[in-house]
Amino acid sequence: MRKKLKETKFVKYYGDLEKSLLEQIWENKDGNMTDDDYKKEMRNYLYFVSNYNFKFSLIDTRLFNYIITPEIQEWVDKKISIITKNIVKKIIKKWIRISRNSIF
Repeated sequence: MRKKLKETKFVKYYGDLEKSLLEQIWENKDGNMTDDDYKKEMRNYLYFVSNYNFKFSLIDTRLFNYIITPEIQEWVDKKISIITKNIVKKIIKKWIRISRNSIF
């Protein structure tokens, strides 16, 4: 059963333990997310990936509206990706990202 795990100003997180699905739905409609806000959301995602054994992940970025600078990408690589990479290899079977057609 799909259950809301957390809702913040920019993201809704849902989990379905029966389907083993984690959903991260970005809702930055106004495009006013700061670097600190983004980092916080990435730490939230890391928490759910680290503490649940979801086999599937769906990330909806249609309302992401945030530009990841090289500095923020470096932070993600060091603080988030290094940890989630091993978890994803072991647990996540399918990863789906939904985005808008336009690229910035």
